[in-house]
Formats: sequence, C-alpha cells, structure tokens
Amino acid sequence: MNKLEIRDLEVCHGLLKAVRGINLNVQAGEVLAIVGANGAGKSTLMRAIAGSHRASQGSITFMGQTLGDLPAHKRVGLGLCLVPEGRRLFPKLTVQENLTVGAQIGRIGYWTVEKIFEVFDNLVKRRHANADTLSGGEQQATAIGRALVANPELVLLDEVSLGLSPAIVDRVYSILPQLRETETTVVLVEQDLGRVMKVSDRIICMLEGRIVLEGATKDLTRDQIIEAYFGLKPNAVEGAET
Repeated sequence: MNKLEIRDLEVCHGLLKAVRGINLNVQAGEVLAIVGANGAGKSTLMRAIAGSHRASQGSITFMGQTLGDLPAHKRVGLGLCLVPEGRRLFPKLTVQENLTVGAQIGRIGYWTVEKIFEVFDNLVKRRHANADTLSGGEQQATAIGRALVANPELVLLDEVSLGLSPAIVDRVYSILPQLRETETTVVLVEQDLGRVMKVSDRIICMLEGRIVLEGATKDLTRDQIIEAYFGLKPNAVEGAET
C-alpha cells in the first residue's frame, strides 16, 4: 500500500523551477533515501511534501487524501512530520518544552516524551536546558524527538547528519530500527552514500530537480548511484520507475 503518492510535482523558487515533474510512490513502512548534489531539489521536495513550500503544479496524496494547499500544521495532524535541515528548534524553550510542543498534536501511539528520553539518553541531563545551549547532536536528537512524539505515519528526515561527528550520527540513526518496528514510513535526505545503502530499502537520485535514478537499494551499485548523482550517464537511467 502506498503511504505517499506524488504526481507531476513542480515547485519553484521565484522563476527558478527547483522540482520538475516528480512522480513518486512511497510504500507503507518503507525507508526511502533521496540523494543528489547540492541544488538538486531534495530539500525543496521535502518541504513541499510537508506543506512548508507551495507546489506550483501537480498533486501530493497522503494516506489516500490529496493534500492540495493544506497547511503544514494540518499535515502534521494527519501524521506527516518533517525534521528540517537546520533543526529549527524553539531556541529559548527547553528540551522538554520543545518535545511537549510536538506532543500537543495529540496523536496517540508508541512515542511519548519519556520514550524519547529513553532512546536519546544523552538528552536526559539536558532536559531543562534551552535549545540554543545544546550541542549539534543534542539539537538533532531533540528535533527528531519533537517530530516523533507527534506519532507520525510518515517522517521526513532532511540532512539529519549534517555537521555531526560519525559517533553522533550513529546515535541519531539508531532510531531507525524502532521506526521500522512501529511501521513508520521514512523518507530521508542524506549525503553519506555508504550509510544510505545500509539503512534504506529504496534510493532515488535527483539531478537538477528531476529523478534520474530509482531502484531497490539491493539492486543498485555504488557506481550507478554516483554516475546518476553527477549526471555522467543520463541515458543509463531511462525507464527508471518513478
């Protein structure tokens, strides 16, 4: 069953068409990774799905409901949450307060504020610290936790490892097995190709706003992905399912 369906999606930044004719299905419980160079349109696509950037054309359907111009906060209420690049925490609220904001959506499920502290135990001692005093890893854990306590059906993770040490990235990604257990669908944007190939079920590569490669992770080689990433063999991906 498809959790998310995107048809003929275009998204613009002024006169610049950042996302061009995207067609994409995301299945329930799947971990889908989106890769591509800076400027490929990955984050714009994520923001369009979340409702924080308006699409100029096409449709986004989530759990059978066409979202249209539905604002971002109502998409969260439906179970669609974004962990944005740059974290976007409330800087003068504490860790606990940031998490409580996410929990106010009122969706009942596996994730609670206390469950986040169990999973990200590095936050326990920082529970009452303001978000702007946290380290990068603590901020990222808080941002992920704020999304999860809304008990989403689908969580969008945009560059969650950016600027973090490998050890901290491992901690952040340790959440994925529990997301699988709770059958939460995940779409992630990630630059670390090695990590992507370990954690994802399927990969799409974007180039200049378009999907130029798509396939099950087990069926793709690193060389194929790198060639698509840099646009070295654009004809090699003709007929890729989108």
